[in-house]
Amino acid sequence: MTIFNYIISNPPYQQEITNNKKKNTTVKNIFHKFQESTQYYSDNTVMIYPFGRWYQRGGKGLNKFGKQQLNDPRLTQLYHYSPEHKIFDNADIQDGIGIVIKDNTNHDYFTVNNTIVNHPRDNILPLDNDYLTLVNKIRQVMNKHNLTPLSLRKKTRILYGIESDFVYKNPDKVILLDSTTKPPLEEPVKLLTNDIPGTRGRNKWYWIDKKNIPRGHEWINKYQFIIKSAQFLHDKKYINNGIILDNNSIHGRSKVSLISLNTEEEILNFRKYITTDFCQKLFRQSLGSGLSFMCNFIPDLGDYTTNNTLINWDKPLAPQLYELFELNQKEIKLLEE
Repeated sequence: MTIFNYIISNPPYQQEITNNKKKNTTVKNIFHKFQESTQYYSDNTVMIYPFGRWYQRGGKGLNKFGKQQLNDPRLTQLYHYSPEHKIFDNADIQDGIGIVIKDNTNHDYFTVNNTIVNHPRDNILPLDNDYLTLVNKIRQVMNKHNLTPLSLRKKTRILYGIESDFVYKNPDKVILLDSTTKPPLEEPVKLLTNDIPGTRGRNKWYWIDKKNIPRGHEWINKYQFIIKSAQFLHDKKYINNGIILDNNSIHGRSKVSLISLNTEEEILNFRKYITTDFCQKLFRQSLGSGLSFMCNFIPDLGDYTTNNTLINWDKPLAPQLYELFELNQKEIKLLEE
């Protein structure tokens, strides 16, 4: 039995928790708790809260919630307003605002900004409705060629256990890279990480002895392609500002590795691929997920050597990718505009 005919709410979005001992403040999502509780009070609800982080199951504590929401048969309509719309003055909400509408009827589908969308089950959905058909087509071709999402190759940002305060807490364990080409270390390894923790921290290169690297030693001799671990929709550079780490370099928490490969040839071919319009635009469509499903819409081509039977690395990649994934002119235009 319900108490109210309708519930319409714009609940608190998050809670700030201050740790006096550590002298820092963390943020916890709480808006989803209000959405979950409404089922006990009404069958008809209209809720307003941040969109991308739950829609793509990426915020803290939102993976399960997002999956349940999008597969709930009572979900009837979603409206998404990107950050550019500025629905609320003086509110910096990077993933935009969503209006979530449910009723007491079971639906086979729901709409997002009036576009029909099927319940995604285990998949995530692109942020832009224009990409729904394109993403579904790419997934079908991936299945045909036994390809998997690039997100499965992504590593944790603490792959080597280097937190953002590592240099600040361990100044005796690092040497500025520019200060010497021959550091007095047993096994010198190059390290890219923040000089100090917090927003004032800047990435710098250091030398570090291999024995002082907390973990991930098995990855040190691999070539890595890394990008900022914090990616935002307003950042127009996408992956073009990515960095190749050679097979004697590591990174700290502010970066994340999209892939680890054995040779320089492979990593250079991967860079050709990941910086195409094809990958750049698909990358942007998963940014609401944060690190959770980053690169989920980008196919992993698997073999980045000259032995790859799907791609010729010596020829322009764009036309090959369009042909491989059976894209039409409308879909190509979407990727290139």
